[in-house]
Amino acid sequence: AFKKADPTPHAEQAEPTFRTNFFNTVRLCNNLLPMLTCVEGDKARIVNVASFAGSLKILKDTKRRDQLSSIIANGDEGALIDFASEFVADTKAGNEPSKGWPSSNYGFSKLCLIAYTKILAAREKNVVVNAVCPGWCSTDMSSHSGPRSAEKGAETPIFLASSKEVTTSGGFYQDLAL
Repeated sequence: AFKKADPTPHAEQAEPTFRTNFFNTVRLCNNLLPMLTCVEGDKARIVNVASFAGSLKILKDTKRRDQLSSIIANGDEGALIDFASEFVADTKAGNEPSKGWPSSNYGFSKLCLIAYTKILAAREKNVVVNAVCPGWCSTDMSSHSGPRSAEKGAETPIFLASSKEVTTSGGFYQDLAL
């Protein structure tokens, strides 16, 4: 996430933000999937670190919202990657408002990650796949302005990665709950 005081123009923030938060996460998950195996009858797990900044409400344009909903319903990972790529290109060109895109590179990258989590969860029956928001933590990313500790933020990701209680996929968690 670029800080508000960062001098990098908004149009130049889209590509590195999406590369880190979405495209490379998708690539890593897909590359690791063939290696994930069950251990002692427990399914393998993927926990994607998302954010409530990526809630669907940031996508105010109903056509874009419907487009994303259709991509998720169809489980079309390629269309999701194209959707995210279109956002990056439109943002680089300064056209995101007129094309119905949200103004937050970070939030939209996390919304795309949540969408990917849902697609992956529906597709991969032998893997428990969920997303998590650690919350606004006091870390370098927040310039230590977050109200919760990094340890508190790590509780739910660790819980999702290790708890035998969590057996369903496609959820979005915070504070140990859906």
